[in-house]
Amino acid sequence: MAPDRLEIDCSLGLAFKGLGRPGLAIELLEATAARALEAGQRTIELRARVEMMFPLLARGALTTDEAAALLDEALIVFRQADDVLGIARAETTYASILEYERRSDGALAHVERAAAAYRSLGRRGQVDIIAVLCALSGTTTVPRATDLCEGSLARNADNPRAQAYLLVYLGVLKALSGDTLRAREASAAGRSHLEDLGEDVGLGTSAAAMLGETEAIAGDWARAREIYEQGLRYARDRPEHRDWHGYFLARLGETAVERGDPETAASLAEEARGLATETDAATRIWWRRVASRALSATGQARKAVRLGREAISVADTTDDVLHRSGARLDLAEVQLRAGRRTEARSLVCEALDLLDRKEAVLPAAGARERFAGLLAGEGAASAAPSDRGS
Repeated sequence: MAPDRLEIDCSLGLAFKGLGRPGLAIELLEATAARALEAGQRTIELRARVEMMFPLLARGALTTDEAAALLDEALIVFRQADDVLGIARAETTYASILEYERRSDGALAHVERAAAAYRSLGRRGQVDIIAVLCALSGTTTVPRATDLCEGSLARNADNPRAQAYLLVYLGVLKALSGDTLRAREASAAGRSHLEDLGEDVGLGTSAAAMLGETEAIAGDWARAREIYEQGLRYARDRPEHRDWHGYFLARLGETAVERGDPETAASLAEEARGLATETDAATRIWWRRVASRALSATGQARKAVRLGREAISVADTTDDVLHRSGARLDLAEVQLRAGRRTEARSLVCEALDLLDRKEAVLPAAGARERFAGLLAGEGAASAAPSDRGS
């Protein structure tokens, strides 16, 4: 088969992914890789395999170690062949996979290399979106991440899709800083743009997660619940979105805990547990966090503590400050309910240190209010050493 046709099929596979048709994308890309192998077109074969990685990861059909090994191999071949587009797509995929694992800080180096490759082609790619997402979830401070997001919005004034997602991310960042009015304005604008663009996949998955996160940070649990239910309705009947199905179940469990319904929360967490794959760090953390709090509220302290510790262990394999601090605060609640004030106080100090370093103003203030009685008179809010929790 002619190389041009194989190139077109690779691009078509990428387009199917963007349209939320991962099954069709995988089918086409697998066939393209096989035809390219038969034709001796190694770079095109690897490009097709690179484009298949993320849908396979989301299904649990590929491990991150397997993906990393193939990406390392592909990058060597692309560099030897001076295939700049191949390099750009492989580095972008590498960054996306690391961010999916919540290893956001490590993803940034791949973002920079992808950006350099795209610049040499006179293109932008999706690197600005990924860079802001990594800055949001990693150890980059909220003010620095906000500056990055606003700069990216200015650079992408002619890119409606990028504008939409960046506004959704800006909503989360503004909520973290305590500016809930601006957070909701940005979220509403981003959602409106996505609706105008017909971005049903994003509205049902990644954007829904971020819009719900904004409301959860702001403490509007009714609104968060509504958004997560919308995400669940989209994902639950689509097997290719198993990861989002589990994620939204767990986050709905969180809203159930917040409205004082631990039995429903425990049931939702158990459903989410059955859907979580080894590559899906977010759901693996969330179902444990929710189950720990729910079990604690129903008097099952031992199991609650175990799951809370597991949540911290999983969260600590990531760079995600909100997960690492949130898992500690949830276990502190469980330990405090069990009468273990010393353990609870230590966990709160570690969480506050992480949040203060991130300059996540609203979550830090919420944590201090949530544990005001525990911290009162102890000087604990300022007693945590600077390297604690790192």
